[in-house]
Amino acid sequence: VCETLSIPNPDKGDAAVVNWLNWAKNNKKLIPPTSIQRGDIVLYLNTSNTGHIGICVKSGVIWSESIEGNTSPGNTGSQRDGGGIYRRNRLTKTWKWGIRL
Repeated sequence: VCETLSIPNPDKGDAAVVNWLNWAKNNKKLIPPTSIQRGDIVLYLNTSNTGHIGICVKSGVIWSESIEGNTSPGNTGSQRDGGGIYRRNRLTKTWKWGIRL
């Protein structure tokens, strides 16, 4: 498809969470998890810098709500390589960073 449209083909992994994190740092868009509000992008990162991304719907003290793609609808199945877009409730402390555009 990229060749047909004459646009560069993105490298594998360009959508990786760590790349979003680095972009946000370089563009002064990174915010701490305590500042995340509705509409912000939320980043979930583990110790190997792999993770998941969502859009904040509601930020709470203990539980927060986000809309996430490429996930599963519940607590079973793949949480970062699932097959749909779902509204998810997760512990707020799992949000490592936010991006405010």
